[in-house]
Amino acid sequence: MTGKEENELEKHALPTIPRDSDQATSLMQALNTNEDVQTTVEECADELGAVNMKMKEEFTDQVRLSEVQQVLIQSQDIESKVEACVDDLQAVNTALGQEITERGHLERALSNTQAELSETKIELSVTQVAEELATHRALHDGLTGLPNRALLEDRLEQAVAEARRHGWTLAVMFIDLDNFKRINDSYGHQVGDKVLRMVAERLKAALRAVDTVSRQGGDEFVCVMQEVKAQNDVAHIATKILDVVSARCDIEAATITVRPSIGIALYPQDGATPTLLLKRADAAMYRAKQMKTGYVFFHELAA
Repeated sequence: MTGKEENELEKHALPTIPRDSDQATSLMQALNTNEDVQTTVEECADELGAVNMKMKEEFTDQVRLSEVQQVLIQSQDIESKVEACVDDLQAVNTALGQEITERGHLERALSNTQAELSETKIELSVTQVAEELATHRALHDGLTGLPNRALLEDRLEQAVAEARRHGWTLAVMFIDLDNFKRINDSYGHQVGDKVLRMVAERLKAALRAVDTVSRQGGDEFVCVMQEVKAQNDVAHIATKILDVVSARCDIEAATITVRPSIGIALYPQDGATPTLLLKRADAAMYRAKQMKTGYVFFHELAA
């Protein structure tokens, strides 16, 4: 999760709620208080019963007035205990009522917070998808979905760094479709776009997953081949590209064929930087187009 997403989630932190152990302790205290009150009431009832019995005996036996007063005092003490029990019960009921109310508030707050958190996650997900889509569009060709010029430059720079570090040979192919303008003029740009998409798929199929196929714009493509073992391997792939791209395209009841011209520059013999490799592959492509040989290596231009 990114720092931005963490900040968004922190804004919706869950409220602090009583732990289960705290709730259990509170309820246990209330139950103990109720049990204490019950015991006191039962004791008071027993004492009242004893007082009543004694009063009956005293009235029956016509005892002295002082003894009757003593019994009345005991009765008043019991009444005080009962009143205290009533107060204790009211206090317990009030505490339980407050706790129930507070828990209701907490549950509603928790429910609201969870709803807000869910909405925030959805918003973050939508934002993330939108950002990823915008990034993809910024780095890929809108017509073919291939890496565009900006992404190619980044990948080529990394490929050159890897080749330099490991002592590998790297091949850069600059590909142009011969007389492509005639297809647009004869069949329209919609058909021309379909041809370009078919060529893009054929180029990807002809290369390995670790290689890069990019559309530079118009009818120009660039392929970057990593870990090349020998020039013959590059020539073999160039021949394969010529064959697959030149295969006919059946589009809207029309049979269309295109033929590519390929210029090839090798690292490190033809250039040590991405810019120089692209420039020399482009120069070799123009020679291949002039000579109609299909493909030309840059170092062959001086021969």
